[in-house]
Amino acid sequence: MIRNTIRLALIAAAATGGVMALIKTAKTPPLEAEYKRLYRLVGELPVTDPTRAWMVKLPNDDRLVHQWRVYLPANYRARIHSLRGLISADSPRARDNESSINRVGATESNEFVLTIAFAKNLDGQWELHHSTERSRGKSDIRGKLAEILESGDFVLDSFAEGDPVMLADDDVTCVVRIRAKMADPMSPPDEPLYRGYYLYVVPESYQGTLQTSKPAPASNPSNPGSQTPR
Repeated sequence: MIRNTIRLALIAAAATGGVMALIKTAKTPPLEAEYKRLYRLVGELPVTDPTRAWMVKLPNDDRLVHQWRVYLPANYRARIHSLRGLISADSPRARDNESSINRVGATESNEFVLTIAFAKNLDGQWELHHSTERSRGKSDIRGKLAEILESGDFVLDSFAEGDPVMLADDDVTCVVRIRAKMADPMSPPDEPLYRGYYLYVVPESYQGTLQTSKPAPASNPSNPGSQTPR
């Protein structure tokens, strides 16, 4: 009901030409900001370049539930690469991981909501839930990542908070990353890695490959308790 009311209000404003004129002239920033805020609440995504992919995060105070409104242009293709294990704080580097890859795209432009949520089931087991307009799924979360989620003490990075952001055609985009605050003892000293989870969008036009971490450290025979990078 509330969403319908907001949508009708936006349609009425657009019909008078008032709001659209304000956006084009940008003479009243407060009203323009309110217009964009209402658009996000409704779930519609204002796109200035319809030939590019766009995302904006939907308002939500829950650190374990994340939703984005996604716009994909016609004939856009990309891979959604998610991974759990030892991850970098600022790149796709990872090791000792469990990963999955899904593909998105369509011959015609479309919009949908991408949801990533961490929640406990009725048995108290942590699960990862993900969904788009065409697919949904879930998987169990155990071990260190479950402990991090249980503690609530983690670092969270999420993409496109605020205004819509255009996705790069020539690079990967990290949509969300949840990780421990301290580097894992098994990571090389010159390449800190953290227990956690991330999700990247990899456009089909991207010519590079996802970065991979250095090999796992090997035990030093002279001191079995130490770890030495290869």
